[in-house]
Amino acid sequence: MEKDKIITPIEFMTIISGTIIGIGILTLPADVSKYAHEDGWISILIALLYPLYLWVIMIYVSNKKPNNYILELSRKYFGNILGNIFNLILALNFLYSASIIVSYIGYVLTNYLSYFLSRNNIIILMAIVCYYTIIKGFKVVSRLNYIVFFVTIVLLLIPSAALKEGNFLNVLPVFKTNIVDVMKGAYSGIFSFIGMEAAFLIYPFISDKKQIKKYSILALLLVALCYIWVQFITLFYLGDEVIKKLRWPMIIITETLNIPLVNNFRYIFIFLWTNVILKTLVNYCFFSSFTFQDVFKFKNDKISYTISIIILLIVSISYKNLIRTQYLSMLLGTIVIIYNLIYITTISIFVKRDDIYEK
Repeated sequence: MEKDKIITPIEFMTIISGTIIGIGILTLPADVSKYAHEDGWISILIALLYPLYLWVIMIYVSNKKPNNYILELSRKYFGNILGNIFNLILALNFLYSASIIVSYIGYVLTNYLSYFLSRNNIIILMAIVCYYTIIKGFKVVSRLNYIVFFVTIVLLLIPSAALKEGNFLNVLPVFKTNIVDVMKGAYSGIFSFIGMEAAFLIYPFISDKKQIKKYSILALLLVALCYIWVQFITLFYLGDEVIKKLRWPMIIITETLNIPLVNNFRYIFIFLWTNVILKTLVNYCFFSSFTFQDVFKFKNDKISYTISIIILLIVSISYKNLIRTQYLSMLLGTIVIIYNLIYITTISIFVKRDDIYEK
């Protein structure tokens, strides 16, 4: 195992949470409140079952195959040709998530911050920054996640100032939404939980594998707390009826914060949160590049990085408007989730079969 790919358990935790938490902080409250209303937090907990299920499988597979990441297991059980095809689909799934992220942040910045830049220019600029980061290697990516993790926590705590101006009646009544609408909210919110799949690529590189279970469940716990907190604070301050009419409710809250010497905190929040989202974008691009390199065995790693960025640019720019982006994120996101569940579950079944034969 290459020394430059060894990560600590804490870095493992921040990579998992950093791959999941991103643009969802801005979109999730509106997504779940549209159906679940005041019970949106229940929808979030139900949506959490998706990464939790992957976590259970990851713990089992990492115990049985601690030195083999999922790409190697795929070739072992499906054969080189079919296994690599499945691996390439996984790489494209990562790039799909990256394209949705960079497309959304392009709309956010053109609407709230970078009025002088077009959405396509923002996408190109972020792709360049992303490329410059991932060519530095996995260790730099892991350290980036570690640093930005603390920035993320601070940024999510700042809106707590809205507690003194909100209304507790906005979060009431609870348990009044019918189960069908709660499930619809969970379906809309589940796309914000994509990213746990990355754990299957990096668990062999953890310095202390005995800590995988502890730090991975801690990562999911932090993700759940962050999303529930954002859902609560936006609902508490804005109310259900207002949230449903907004695209990015969290941004509206930051506009109302009064900070000495700061004219409008919204600009600072969007700028800082863009760096958080950029970290998530870097993760997805790196994992897709890692998969391309594993499949094609390029002599130079930069070839796989370049392929990922080119595909990212082509797909992201093809999203013509926000409505189309939202539609494709729901449609393709559903396909990605179903594929990941089948792909990872099937491999876990083969691992279980091997374990039975060995016993």
